[in-house]
Amino acid sequence: SSRLVFAKTATEFTNSVTSTSKNKHQQALLALTSLKSVLIKLLALLTAIGILFPVFGVAYMDIFVRFVLGMKWQGLETVRTLQTYCFYILFLGINGISEAFVQSVTPHSSFGRLNKGLILSSIAFTAVAIPSMRVFGTRGVILANIASMVTRIGYNMIWIHEIFNNPMHMISSEQLINRHAIEMDTEDNISLFRRLIPP
Repeated sequence: SSRLVFAKTATEFTNSVTSTSKNKHQQALLALTSLKSVLIKLLALLTAIGILFPVFGVAYMDIFVRFVLGMKWQGLETVRTLQTYCFYILFLGINGISEAFVQSVTPHSSFGRLNKGLILSSIAFTAVAIPSMRVFGTRGVILANIASMVTRIGYNMIWIHEIFNNPMHMISSEQLINRHAIEMDTEDNISLFRRLIPP
């Protein structure tokens, strides 16, 4: 999963910081650069994939509904609702990566502040859902979810900016090392379990 990727990469940074090597500053800088690179590449990949949904979904949703769902569902409301949902998938993917990163490297002591993003996203959902459902019906619920995702993405991006500006205080070395060890043990156990079971 993306959390495992982030945890592994971030552990390289924490190991460099706690290292007694003379060039630990350079090692930590390289590890931090690698962590940022992984995040940017995953965000770019998910954005590229996510854009395909609104690009092709909006253009061909009517054909999709006709041949996949059948004539029974070929109404304007169904088509427009699914077209709106295609945009929601884009924001859902971006939020998933950004939130996985933040959750992977943030210390437990900062989770209280981190949870404020969930509160803000709930407020955004409620503020948009009430008027948009009156105007757009079912699509209003999806638009409210998009507003919620945008709020969470924005909050995550602010948090990520703080992480890279002040990694010594924002990244928990002990927590990451322990989490990484647990995840590696889990991977080893799964691999062993698969080897024991004959194909």
